[in-house]
Amino acid sequence: MTEYFKMSCPLCGEEAKYCLANHDDRKYFRCPQCTDFQLTDGGERCLDCTAKSWRENVSKQAKDSEYESVLIIDMIEVSLLSPGETPYPVTSFYPRSKIPQCS
Repeated sequence: MTEYFKMSCPLCGEEAKYCLANHDDRKYFRCPQCTDFQLTDGGERCLDCTAKSWRENVSKQAKDSEYESVLIIDMIEVSLLSPGETPYPVTSFYPRSKIPQCS
């Protein structure tokens, strides 16, 4: 049975729930405002350094997406960064049928 945890949505701040997916290295959020999205450990570490407007835009992207697609928030691949550049979050959509489900 899937275990859900309550937490403020990291995008909009509303009360949301999440379950752990992909061997517990990503959170699968279900938010009444943002709908469904997944947040990797790396993406979560980067969210603190993002502007509120960035989080609002990503929330809107998740909400406006087709049901068959789920937004994934991850951290940029470190090898793509210039020396001294700080890691930052990146987003992409994946088919719901292809993403890791809750453990």
